[in-house]
Amino acid sequence: MTERERMALRLIEYRKALSMSQADFAKKINKAQSVVCSWEKAQSSPDADLLPTIAKALDVTVSDLCGQADTSTSDQQLLDAFHEADIITQRHVKLLLGIPDSIPFLKKQ
Repeated sequence: MTERERMALRLIEYRKALSMSQADFAKKINKAQSVVCSWEKAQSSPDADLLPTIAKALDVTVSDLCGQADTSTSDQQLLDAFHEADIITQRHVKLLLGIPDSIPFLKKQ
């Protein structure tokens, strides 16, 4: 099973746990239902900068959404540390996470 397929299963699981339809979820995150459908069919994945919005809408952490083990460090602390790091360190983090350097990642808000 690919990571995209695992993400799709988690999206479905968390959305259904809230008894939320695809249409309601899409509206909550300001996306078209067809976009949510493509995520849940593992045809595409949400952009990394949208993960905090999705996690909030599903009442989970970004770590939960990404299938990462629970840690005591908050997602915001991790984002802050990423943004404080120099560009080389940021590139190394993206490399370790398997995110191409060309993809915008963790934009500071």
